[in-house]
This record gives sequence, structure tokens and C-alpha cells, in this order.
Amino acid sequence: MLRSRHARKRNALSVSGVCIAALLLLLAHSGNGQTVIEDTRAELNAVLDTTGEGEEGTHFVPFFPSTENRNGWRGMLVITNHGASNGTVSISAIDDIGEGFGPVTLTIREDETKYISAEDLEDGNSAKELDGSTGSPGRGDWRLEIWSELRLEVNSFVSTSSGFTIPMIAVAPVDPVAAKKYRVVSFGDGGAQDVLSALRIVNSNAESATVIIEATDDAGVRGGRVTAEIPGGNSMFFSLDELELGNSAFDGALGEGNGNWRLDVWSDRPLEVISLSYTNDGRLANVSSARGVAGGPNLPAPPEISLISETSLEVSWIDTFDPIFASYSVQGKYRDDSEFGLIKGCVQFRVSATSNTIHRLVARVELDDPLIERQVLQVRYKYRNDSFCSVDERSPREWSHTGEAMIFQGLDTPSQSSDLTITAIKADNLSPKPSESITLSVTVANIGSATAPSTSIRYFRSTNATITTRDSEIGNDTVNSLAANENSNESFSFAAPSQPGVYYFGACVDTVTGETDVSNNCSSGLRVEIVDPNQSASPDLVIDSVTLSDVSLTVSQSFNISATVRNQGDVTSPSTTLRYFRSDNSTITTRDTEIGTDSVGSLGPGSVSTETIVLSAPSSDGTYYYGVCVDSVNGEASTTNNCSSGVRVEVSEDDSGGGGDTTYNEGDTITTLPTGFWVPDALRNGVTYQYSGGVVLLEFSNGGVLEHGDYSYVCRNSDGCTVRNRVVEKGTIDESPRN
Repeated sequence: MLRSRHARKRNALSVSGVCIAALLLLLAHSGNGQTVIEDTRAELNAVLDTTGEGEEGTHFVPFFPSTENRNGWRGMLVITNHGASNGTVSISAIDDIGEGFGPVTLTIREDETKYISAEDLEDGNSAKELDGSTGSPGRGDWRLEIWSELRLEVNSFVSTSSGFTIPMIAVAPVDPVAAKKYRVVSFGDGGAQDVLSALRIVNSNAESATVIIEATDDAGVRGGRVTAEIPGGNSMFFSLDELELGNSAFDGALGEGNGNWRLDVWSDRPLEVISLSYTNDGRLANVSSARGVAGGPNLPAPPEISLISETSLEVSWIDTFDPIFASYSVQGKYRDDSEFGLIKGCVQFRVSATSNTIHRLVARVELDDPLIERQVLQVRYKYRNDSFCSVDERSPREWSHTGEAMIFQGLDTPSQSSDLTITAIKADNLSPKPSESITLSVTVANIGSATAPSTSIRYFRSTNATITTRDSEIGNDTVNSLAANENSNESFSFAAPSQPGVYYFGACVDTVTGETDVSNNCSSGLRVEIVDPNQSASPDLVIDSVTLSDVSLTVSQSFNISATVRNQGDVTSPSTTLRYFRSDNSTITTRDTEIGTDSVGSLGPGSVSTETIVLSAPSSDGTYYYGVCVDSVNGEASTTNNCSSGVRVEVSEDDSGGGGDTTYNEGDTITTLPTGFWVPDALRNGVTYQYSGGVVLLEFSNGGVLEHGDYSYVCRNSDGCTVRNRVVEKGTIDESPRN
């Protein structure tokens, strides 16, 4: 059975990146088919363009050879500070068995570029203002996580014993035809005696990844299949000989091929895949990002396939058609089947838009029998002339290219749709004295659609605001089973570090089987400054909390911001000013856009003051962040903790004409909607309409608008709204007369 879920306009995307002016090593093919490595020597500065704008937050380097690399390769980091101030950079190193080292701290000035070698990282180098060292890896090479509040540009290079230096940021692209499949277009020696090839696969996830490597040679003949399990946090190297002949570290082998291989690397987890070609005399090339030459018929693009469970999936694609109705045939099969017989059906879409509008179309497919594990599922679609899925299938269009997905185990576990995250964290004391008690209060939420089993929450101390499970664990607790959309409040008390200074504390909730998103299980870090007991008494103003009356706004909508200021110092603070800011990121500083002020009266030690301001949302839709900073006062113990983090707000267009004259809550019947089969006049801002088996199902995003007859209907719920046969099953619907 096929069911259309929604049709909506495609948003334009822009991509920007660092420009590499030249490649030092070029992999080419000679006329006889042999692989040749041509070398062109150049200085490092000649190939590095550091004129970009940089980015705040975390940067990843998937391959950074250590000083113990068996080929004599060495990693080189090039870090440029494009920020408006001096600052520090935290560099953490993870070896091939997932063991974390560091972090080390690099001091860098505004507009400065620094070069950090593997020797600098492992042994330390105070001359480069590098504080600390990682020592040697437990096994293999490094991958790096680099974090800073500065706008950094990070480039990675590898130097060889022969003096070659090449860029090492590129990774194999995700195949456009299939999710979680990475394409290496050429892997092998092409018959050359001195050329070697290797594949590096990095699993940065906390969970083990199943990896399946398939290969097709230059004659178009498919080789064998290699299956490996890469533990969470680990990296593995696969040489050409190991893949062709087999190895005890994995199952299967590719066998012998004709010429080079084209590799398809499948996994049930996101990966970084790097393909290297090198020679024994020190020449090296990163060929990960090489792409094949386009060929074949000019057919519609392949669909994306999302496996929901072992008996259901979603198929999506982009297309352009006139408004009202359109229907498509959808077919699917296992790759080794000769005919498309597994899935056959027609799906109908209804949209309201101007002619020739681009739409993203999503069809839900329900199967009678479970999908077969480790088979490759292939799906295609074709536009039909008949708008209502009638028997007439004549169409001037061709079948699309075939999309693919590997079927992995565990698609239909009870917790498949659970999603654990930490929605709030706070501390009762952000400026304790050494060894003084601190209590962390944490809210764990299951934002998924199914119950999550009991698990553990772990508390960490870090040197930066990015909390990961590689930070120093200071305690743990049990989190009981959570139903969908249920919260659990946890707390943990511990002694502050004995040495004065700045520390960050946070928490991570352990993942559960089948969790839909494992990248959101850790909180951000709370900044805690341990106060020197010998320091004279002084005030210290901090922001305890920032709350908004609504985080899903329409353009120009009024809303409130409330902020609580606390004096965590030892003496009374004089009156000062609280400033409200709007930012394009979650880091609030006084350089952001100021949008209002409030007065804060004198505060005694431990006293708080809550201020509130009424504001209007921006006139343009988009994502914004709101926060506050309290002006520092004379003699304040610390002035680096006077700003809050930013609260994310989504602003959308609202064509509903404001609030509704009638409000329908869960269980209410919208009497102004028709019964039986009907077609809405207009759908905007994320509303889907589906009619099947006598049931009309409406699903709204927050702020979504449906227009029909004399009325407009708007969803007012951050989690969206559902209406089935006129009855509101979820959320709140505002009804108002159409203009």
C-alpha cells in the first residue's frame, strides 16, 4: 500500500567552503590503464587559502597520522583565527581504538595562523603557545576534535618522509542514490607494481557500526562482499590485499578483479571514509573526493529511501508539476531480483501552488512481509498522466534512476523511535570555593515516538563547553524507562575541584537500542569558576536562566523574554543594567544585536532578580537566538560569566490573519470542516492532507495553515497538530474567517 504524506516547496541551499588552490599530488590514469602518481612539489602556503570566514564550534579531522605511523607520514594542522578577538582552541585526539587523549589548549590571536605538527601535539610545544600534550596513541593514528568559541578555519595536511605535503580533509562522498552509502570511484593499483591503496573508515558514533563493502571492477563484474564490525569510537584501515584476500579482522573477501575497483561502503551508522593511494618511496594522494564521470540516460534523479521498520519505508523525491493533483507509479525490488515485484503501486499528491513549482514528495510504503536483512533494496518512480491513479498509466516520462538502501538488522525494535536528549541543566553554585559542594540538576526527555527502556546518565567534567563521553566522568545515575514525550528530573551532588580555575560540567544519557538520533544525548557544558579562597570578597553577577513565552513565532508576533540575574558573590552588588540581544548563533555576546534593556537593582549575596521585556519577532522568517548579558559592576569577581547562552527561536510566515475566533483543543470536533471526501483549498507552512479508506487525515507543523471554504485553520503547538475526520487528536487548532 502506498500513501502520500506531503508535498512542499524545496528550500534552496547554499554551500561554501575552503578553497584549496592546488593539489600537490594528482592521481591520473595513463593510456594503458595503469595508475600513475604524478608529483608536483610546492610549499604549504602555496596551496592553502586562509581567506575564509571560519566557523565557531567543533571542527573534525578524520585522519591525522601520529609520530608512530608505520609509513612515516606525519599530520600537520593549520588553524586560522578569523574572529575579532584573541582566544584559545581546545584540541582532543582520539586514537584508532577510541581512546581519548588531551585536550591540549592552543592560544591564538586575532587573524593569526598557527601550524601544529604531530610532534607538537604529542610532545607539547610551549613556543607555539600549546599548553599540554597528548603523548603517543594507544594504537594507530589520530582523529581530532577541535573546539573554540572563535571563528576558526581548520585545515589538515599530511607530510611524508620524501617531503611531500598533501591536504587531508576530504572524505568519500555519500552516494547520491543511497542513504549511508559512501562511494569510492577508484580503488586499486591498476596494475602498477609500486602503487598501494588503503581505506580508512572512522566510526565516531558511541555504538558499534556494521560496515559492508561491495566492489565492482573495471569490467563491470561484481566482486565478493566484506563485512566488518567497527566498535564505537574506533577506526580501521583496510589495505587492498586485505580486502581482496580476506583477513581475520572481518568476514569475506572481494577476490580478484579486472583493473581497479569501484567501492560501495554501506553502514547502519554515519561514517567518515578516506581512500588513500601511495607508494613506498613516500608519495601519497587522498583520492576520497574523486567523483566518477556522469553517464547513462538523462533520467529523473533517484529517490531517497528511509527505512522506518522491517515492514515500512518512506520514498522521497523532488519534482516539478502544475498545482492540484499529480500521481506517480512506484516500484521496488531487491537488487538481485530480475523484476520489480516487491513494491508496485501508485501514489497521489495534492498541492496548492503556482505552476511549475518544485516540490519534495514523500510516499509511505507498507509491506506485508518483513524486509530481508543485508539485501539491497532498489526503488524507482515515474510520473503518470492520470492525476487520480486511474488505470491509464500512459506517461511521456521515463522511470527515474534507481535509489538504493541496505537493509540492516534492528529496524523494528520496541525502542526504534525513542530519542533521548537532555533538555535542561543547571547548577546551584557557579562560583564555589575549592571542594565546596555543587549540585547539578538535569532534565532527561524522550522526544521520540516510542518508549525508551531504562538507561544511565553520566556526569562529566571538561575543559570546554562541548561535553562528550571522552571527558572525565565524575558520577552516574539510573534513568527509568520513559514513555514518548515524558521527562525525568535527575540530580547529582559532588565536591568542586580543589584547584581554582574555570571548569565545565555536563551530562550524557546512555543511548538505548534502536534510538533514532544518538548525536543529541549530551548536554552543553555549564561554566563553573572555582574561586580562590584567598581572594577578597566581591560581587559576582551571573544569568541563572532565560525563558521565552514561545519559541515558535510568526513574523512580528509579540513575545516575552524573562531573565533571572543572581549575585553569587560574597558582597552586595550595586544596581546595573540587563541587556537583551538577538544573535544568529547560540553564543551570546555584547557584539550581538541589542534589542532592549532593563534595570537590575542592588542584589545581596545569593539574591536574584527576574526581569521581563516584551518584544516583537523579526519581520523575516528564519532561525534566531535570544539571550541576555548583565553589565559588570566594580570589583566583580569574574566578568566572563555575565552572558547567557542563546535560546533558539523559529520564526515563520503567518497568512492566517492572526489569532482564531474559535479554538479547538484535543478531542474537539471542527464542525466547519466537511465530512466524507473533500479537497482543501490551500495548504501552507507544512500541512499534509491524506484520504484513504474513508478517513481524512490532516497533519500540521506548528504554524501550518489550511484554508477551506470560509475559514482558515492554524496549528498552535510546538509538536504539531493532527486532525482525523474533523476531530483534533493532537495540538490546538485556531479557526478564523478568511480575508
